[in-house]
Amino acid sequence: MLLSLPAELQLAILSNLDEKSLCRVASTCRLMHELTKDDSLWSKVISRQFNTTCKISTNFSPRVFYKTILHPFKKLLGIWKRHDIQFYGGGLVKISAKENCIEVCCLDVPLTHDIEDSMRVSGRLSITCDNSGNVRIQIGEEIVAETLPKIEWLENGRLHFYIKENDKLASIDLICSPLKEPKPRIENFPIAEGIFLGTYGGHGLEIIQLTLPDELTTMKDSYGLKITGDPNVACEKVTFRIIDEDCLDPEPADFDSIEDIEQLYHNPRYIKYSEGGTFDFDPPGDMYMDSPLKFKQCKGMWRGEAQVAWHGGVNPRFIPAIFVHFHEDYFGVLFLELGSMSMYRRVTKEIFT
Repeated sequence: MLLSLPAELQLAILSNLDEKSLCRVASTCRLMHELTKDDSLWSKVISRQFNTTCKISTNFSPRVFYKTILHPFKKLLGIWKRHDIQFYGGGLVKISAKENCIEVCCLDVPLTHDIEDSMRVSGRLSITCDNSGNVRIQIGEEIVAETLPKIEWLENGRLHFYIKENDKLASIDLICSPLKEPKPRIENFPIAEGIFLGTYGGHGLEIIQLTLPDELTTMKDSYGLKITGDPNVACEKVTFRIIDEDCLDPEPADFDSIEDIEQLYHNPRYIKYSEGGTFDFDPPGDMYMDSPLKFKQCKGMWRGEAQVAWHGGVNPRFIPAIFVHFHEDYFGVLFLELGSMSMYRRVTKEIFT
């Protein structure tokens, strides 16, 4: 039946198939083998599967691009955490399908100390090929390699992703692990998991991952893990954790000074978390903050601990801390012994879109 139709209708029917179905059809006869080579079919496959476009030209074939680059590297598409940089910058790598290429870039913190600024993209690199399958890796207009990146799977699901040209490393050499998109917020639970930008005093901004307990009944055992770090507390280290089930029940006088907050910490009064409940929050004048606080109320406060260490990670320990939930996209952590407060803003959407 299909063979008796005009070529235009045959292509129209085949355009609804995925890549596996097209390969099966191609194996049925010589006519279908030739017909399934049509680049318009593979352009549509790429559009549906990777939500991007491919422009057909005399030098570019979507079919060859899919076979040479997209298919072997599709498992790498997504967000990755770097493990080869212990502190400052380049903590996340984004590998995505773009028009006629795969793009690899680093997602860095803003150069300012302002958590409201957008994430910074750096080290943008593209991987593509011509219609003969000749690979080209570029930074801007400069061709830096003409061979496919090397992939080595390591222990614990980690990936070694690098480009080697003439037996020398060129442009990129990463050890990373996949970062899954956080789950959405559960109704009546204070906050959702996610990726946040946080202030760390003289160290500037850092990226942390907020992880909640498996059983979402209380905030206890929630913790922040550093994706980027600093010379004191490096990446992959816990920066804070919540130790209580119920939130604190503060009074205005508890925030007259850091000493008063410490008294509340060591002699706590508790209240059950309530959706929609709020507390007035006015940090004491002797507490250091990188920028003025834009919130006058919070939704809850929990006792916790925050990790500190000397330079080089020497003598790490946890000190008293308080987790302050302001908004679904904002929270703060009071480092009581340091007399400072770090603020955090959710950047999950910036990273995963």
